[in-house]
Amino acid sequence: MPTISSSRRRRSSQGGMMVLLVAAMLMFLVPVIGLVVDCSLIYYIRARLTAAADAAALAAARSLNLGITVADQNANAVARARAFFDANYSGPQYGAKNTNLNVTLAQGTTPATQKTLYVTTQAQTDAPTYFMNIFNISKVTIRVDGQAARRNINLMLVLDRSGSMTNTQPGSMSTACDTMKSAAKNFVTYFANNRDRLALVTYETSYYLTFAANSNFNPGISTAIDGISCSGGTNISSGLNQAYSQLQQIGEPAALNVIVLFTDGQPTALTCDFPVKLKRDSRYGDGNSSASPTALYPSGSSMTSTVTFPPSPCKDPSGDQWYKGPSYTNPAGPYNPNWQPFPVGSTGAGASNYTIRGAIVYAGSTPDPTGYVYGLYNWSGSPTPISTPGGCAFQQSAWSNRVNAVRRDIAYIPDTDAWGNSTTGFRTNWVFPSPTNFTGRDKFTSNSESSYNGHIRPDNPASVGNAAYNVTDNQGSRIRADGNLNPIIYTIGLGGNDSSGYGVDTELLIRLANVQNALDPNTASVINNSIYNAAQPQGLYVYAPNTVQLNQAFALIASSVLRLSR
Repeated sequence: MPTISSSRRRRSSQGGMMVLLVAAMLMFLVPVIGLVVDCSLIYYIRARLTAAADAAALAAARSLNLGITVADQNANAVARARAFFDANYSGPQYGAKNTNLNVTLAQGTTPATQKTLYVTTQAQTDAPTYFMNIFNISKVTIRVDGQAARRNINLMLVLDRSGSMTNTQPGSMSTACDTMKSAAKNFVTYFANNRDRLALVTYETSYYLTFAANSNFNPGISTAIDGISCSGGTNISSGLNQAYSQLQQIGEPAALNVIVLFTDGQPTALTCDFPVKLKRDSRYGDGNSSASPTALYPSGSSMTSTVTFPPSPCKDPSGDQWYKGPSYTNPAGPYNPNWQPFPVGSTGAGASNYTIRGAIVYAGSTPDPTGYVYGLYNWSGSPTPISTPGGCAFQQSAWSNRVNAVRRDIAYIPDTDAWGNSTTGFRTNWVFPSPTNFTGRDKFTSNSESSYNGHIRPDNPASVGNAAYNVTDNQGSRIRADGNLNPIIYTIGLGGNDSSGYGVDTELLIRLANVQNALDPNTASVINNSIYNAAQPQGLYVYAPNTVQLNQAFALIASSVLRLSR
């Protein structure tokens, strides 16, 4: 009779124990695996639900420009939130049920957040379970929140309406002025009417508050843009100053305060309280022949050599001049002690009776004495020459170079412009577009009237050009240094619009925008910003090589502004 060996008995016993052990492990592992599967599904549904809630909140914040009234904007924002939620999450495909979304919009209540709108999305769904049914758990309710914030924007749009904007570029049927207006009208549609506040400042020789800051800007600002006509010089500093003044009047530190500057060229004009020339001195001529009486209006036909000019012939409202009599013979007098040519508060008045507030412009193919210094023009709302009180050399209607004769009327360019910006700064010697160095010719050094020495010359276009640059640069520095409003400056430069070499200046525009560096389109080299300040708000400089790309440049700025508002 066969027998079972002890070794076989041991193996049989061990096999039985293994079966029991595996069975026990399966009884433990199956629920664990089921729990893992259910948890993975729940985690996946929660992740998709969170992403959809976040997308809905962001979409709502981005769509707040849709609608004229705040109520319409809020309704559109909620509708856009639901549309984005539905596009990013579909509960039934995961077996989830009872999915719903709640969208709320609320304005901040603290001083720091009162100009911020918060969009909150609350999403909920019931995720199914499969293996957890063993424990009588048939569903798990998932709740998630999404939030996006959008600060109200105070945006000052500053547009160049100078004469070069009337140029038409190759391949274009429209002037740069018309293309700019079209791009600007599209630009303002990115912002929320009755929520954001927009203003339009335009500039040429003078500045225009074309559309005062207003939260109800649609369609008024577009109508104002349509009415822009282009001519004159490029007084960028005056446009920036007026834009900053609008932000100061609004006075909302909690909002996003922005200035967007567009130009196709370089600063050619500045506004100052110019001191009337009360002394007999020598300076470059103005290209005008002598007129009667000769002593009062001596010949200044030579623009490359100095001419001795008497005091300004400007008259006061009574018709009196600074010096008495029909002719000027004695540098020491006699003078009229009652002469007050520009009473404070009158048209053309500066800071005192003996200063004229107005704008001067340099012009000419080369920045040397053979160029022109035009003026004095009204500094606000009109590019026409100042008309009162009359009698000034720049007001002599019989002269062919009448406005170029302003060098006979003003003593020098003062140390600051009409708004306190220094006329000296980083631009001290003219080097563009010609390589000629004008060191020592920016200021009077050995004038026949010693009291004018050391002051910036008004009779050299190079000096006027430098001063126009410096007041623009210094105005930008003052704006960026405002730690209360924290304004951000954006700049757009249009290329291909000036064949004479006076196109946009990359260095100036990156200095204004506080951009660290940029590629110079004229030299294809990188220009570094020597005054870049990481502690101040950084804007953006966008270069549009031609009018075809101008709309994209404005759209890029709009995208950057809206991104910062969130």
